Amino acid sequence: VKQTTRRNDAPIEQLIEGLKYARNTPVILVPLIIIAAVGTFGYNFSVVLPLVGGFVLHTDAAGFGALSSAFGAGSLIGALLNTLNGKGSVRRLMFGSIGFSLLLAVLPFSTDLRLSMGLLVLQGLCGVTFTTAASTLIQTTVPDQLRGRITSLYFLLFAGSTPIGALVIGSLSDLLNVPDALLICGILCLVGIAISAIYRQRTLPSSVAP
Repeated sequence: VKQTTRRNDAPIEQLIEGLKYARNTPVILVPLIIIAAVGTFGYNFSVVLPLVGGFVLHTDAAGFGALSSAFGAGSLIGALLNTLNGKGSVRRLMFGSIGFSLLLAVLPFSTDLRLSMGLLVLQGLCGVTFTTAASTLIQTTVPDQLRGRITSLYFLLFAGSTPIGALVIGSLSDLLNVPDALLICGILCLVGIAISAIYRQRTLPSSVAP
């Protein structure tokens, strides 16, 4: 029984150890804060695109496919650009996440399909840029023995928070309207980014972003 209890407690202890490490390591906590904010309120395109296509652009299935393709094209371009220079940096993390959040806030106010597609291309590019920067910072900074735990925390905050964000977006869209709902979500993403920037400035006052 004692052996079984220890085995069951091991994953919990490992998770706690990873959380303690992230809390005490600003260079890791900064991207995790951004990933948590944008992953929750911004990266919900299974909800965002149908809302924009159906309630803002009033497009058909072909138009919705064009919107999805535009975001995918932007993501592909971002992936190729990051392949050429895949070095992770806080500056790139901030640039990509801020751009992504601003585009999220602006997107629902476009009533032209082609303009919306252009915004989605840029948003896909910014999305890949900041997620690649965050992942690279974590992978190259965390010690080998903690990398799996921090990586799990990264994906939990990025993908595991999506249902919460979907509920928020859906509720706000029903209570207000789609443009205002996405504007609020974009602002919430920016608030998370601002918190991470303030935290980094206070904990690493002498650091210079590469």
